[in-house]
Parts: sequence; structure tokens; C-alpha cells
Amino acid sequence: MCRPRAVADDASDATDGDEIEAAKLLERPRCTNWSKDGLAKTWEQTRRRLLATSTRVPREHVSKLTRVKFANTYECKGGPPCVVDGCEKLFKNVPASIEALRHLYGETNFRVSDTHGAMVGLEVWYAYASTTEDDAPFAIYDAEFADLGGFAYDVPRFLSEDAFALANVDERPPWRWLLLGGPRSGTGVHVDPLYTHAWVYLVQGLKRWIFLPSHLSRDELRALGVGEPQLPSAQWFARYRDKAAALPGTVELVQRPGELVYVPAGRPHAVLNLEWSYALTHNYAILSNACVLSTSIEEPEFFDALRGTLPSSKARPVVRASVERYVTKRDAAALVIARW
Repeated sequence: MCRPRAVADDASDATDGDEIEAAKLLERPRCTNWSKDGLAKTWEQTRRRLLATSTRVPREHVSKLTRVKFANTYECKGGPPCVVDGCEKLFKNVPASIEALRHLYGETNFRVSDTHGAMVGLEVWYAYASTTEDDAPFAIYDAEFADLGGFAYDVPRFLSEDAFALANVDERPPWRWLLLGGPRSGTGVHVDPLYTHAWVYLVQGLKRWIFLPSHLSRDELRALGVGEPQLPSAQWFARYRDKAAALPGTVELVQRPGELVYVPAGRPHAVLNLEWSYALTHNYAILSNACVLSTSIEEPEFFDALRGTLPSSKARPVVRASVERYVTKRDAAALVIARW
């Protein structure tokens, strides 16, 4: 994929403002007042309170983790989120800070919000995020950052199994992102797509995480402000965090530079940037029944492409059997619907 156009050197302030307003309109089309809650005015006390509250989370060191140990402890049994230390060497060749990114890519457009968000110049976004009084400023979530070059890093070996990587990269749904956000930006409560697991490595900043109990019903989640459209992270933390934190099974943590956070598949979670933050993240697939079923329904073309790679791949027989089982069920259901 080619990178989008560079920001014009003679872009005026008015043009920059138009670019920001267009991005806001695409991000939250129903929102007419981005600062109505006044969260910027109380941000420092909110930040201090969130820094001081966390729960005990499993911590691991990358040197002590094997693929088998991690899978058995966390992935295969619906295990908890965890923090992994010691990954710095794997990411030593990526730009070291947001300032370094501005120096290298200040004239480049990046995508904000998500895979379908607007494109905004890095310097334009930085100027906006540095001065805004918005309750929940938009952040950069760019899935095409690898096209730029300059982001050489190694995925930790204990996270090296990724069934979706068996398919051609051009057929695969977006799975890796560059995350850049100013204070109060973040991601509201969500579950990662296609029942994938995820990891997030923090290069710079502080991220406040909350993981809700995985057993909550739809009505219980709705009572915690979870639904469509997604409530921005800063507003969700202000309105619902205390209620969610009181639930048995809720996990909270503050992620610091050099730490990698593992996100279990199917676990509702939200993230809030407590200061300027820069991270890299991957979603990856362990072909559980839930992952296979979700992918076959939500990404049928990719699922069929993935299925086609399995006979010649090194995928375990149990993986191939799981895929074929759901292909059979899906095709049978389609036949019933067609006849009906």
C-alpha cells in the first residue's frame, strides 16, 4: 500500500483547522460540542487519582517466557491480562519518541480514530493535541505505518504464533497499528475484533488500562456505558470507572515505557492516555472455536483465503479440523437459508 499524500509545505492555519474539523466530523458525527464536560479543566486531579489506583496484575519477564508456557498460562485458558518486562531490545530500532517521529514524519499524513478514520498531517495533529480543550481528543491509529520504513522491531517469541499470518498479507484485515495520543485521548470500552488476542508495547508515555470481567451480560455492559456509539475513553472513565472498578474480576493497571501489555481475546477493556503516549500494537489469532466462528461470519473472504492456506501450511491438525468444522456449519446454514 502506498502512503497518502504529504502535507503541503504552505498549508495555512485555516487549512489545518479545516482538516481537524473534518476529522472530528468523521470521528463523532453526532457530537457538536467536544468540550461539554469540561474534563480538561479537572484533568490534573483526575490524572493523579488514576495513577494512584490499580490492581495487582501478573508480571512476567520476556527471558522467562516460552511459547508453550505463555499459551498454557494465558491464551488457552482465558487467562488474565499481564505485563511483560524486558522487551526493550526487541524495539530498540524504532523511533524513540514522539519528537523523533515528528522529525522524521512531520509532513506525513496519518490515520486517526481507526481503520476508516480521516487522514491528518502529523504536525497538524500534534498542534491540535497540544492546545485542545476537548474532553477526549482524537488520537492517531495508523495501520499502514510499516509502509514508512523505520519501524524495525521483533515480535517476542512467546507471541510468535499467529494463525492469521498464514494468509497472504494483502488479504489479511488490519492487525498492527501505530498509536499516538495526547492526554485524555484513548479508546473506549471494546472487545478486539474476530476474537483475537493483542499486545501493546509502550515506547513513551503512561497508559491507564481497565479490563472488565469477561462474564458480564449485554445488559450489565450497557449499565456500564458500553454500547454503540462507543463512549470516548476520557468520558467513560469519568462517568463509569468507579462503578466498574468495584466489580469482582475487574483489573486495572498503569502501563509504563518499556512494558508490554497482553490483552486476552474476548475481554472488554478501555485505555486512557495519562500523558503523551506512543505505542505499537498487534492483534493476533489463536484459532479457537470462537475466533474461527467470528472470522467466518465477519470476514468471510479472508476466512476462505486463510482456509486455502492450511493444507500446505504447518498449522496443527486440530487447527485445520476446527476451520473445516465451521466451514461445514457455515455452508450448511447458508444452504438452509437459501432453500427457505
